[in-house]
Amino acid sequence: MRAKHVVGVAVLLTLLMALGQRQSTDVAGGPCSYDTVDYPAVILDIERFNSTECDISFLVVWDEEATDTILYSMQSDGFLAHTEVEKRGLVVGDTVCYRHYQISSGSCNPDMFSISLNKYRNAISSTP
Repeated sequence: MRAKHVVGVAVLLTLLMALGQRQSTDVAGGPCSYDTVDYPAVILDIERFNSTECDISFLVVWDEEATDTILYSMQSDGFLAHTEVEKRGLVVGDTVCYRHYQISSGSCNPDMFSISLNKYRNAISSTP
């Protein structure tokens, strides 16, 4: 009886080791590939906090019926230097690019967003 138990445990361990060595066809982690979609983000306000930093609030236009308000500091984990705003000539009413990254392969973060201070290529016109 004891020999059967030892043989059973040995077979079970062999199976577990074989399964553990099996290579998965799924990519775990990187590298990952993403599809991107750009949305217009209209500058609503540029708020100066001190002599060197500011934050920008944006109205992101997802489609004709859906919008969202975001802050630069929430997307980038920090404030923006006044010099960067001035260098780019950003003013209230300008439209910049809000990029949505959707994973197409791999098992990294499936959805990511970033705000670019580059002008949106299909900017929304404020004139009717």
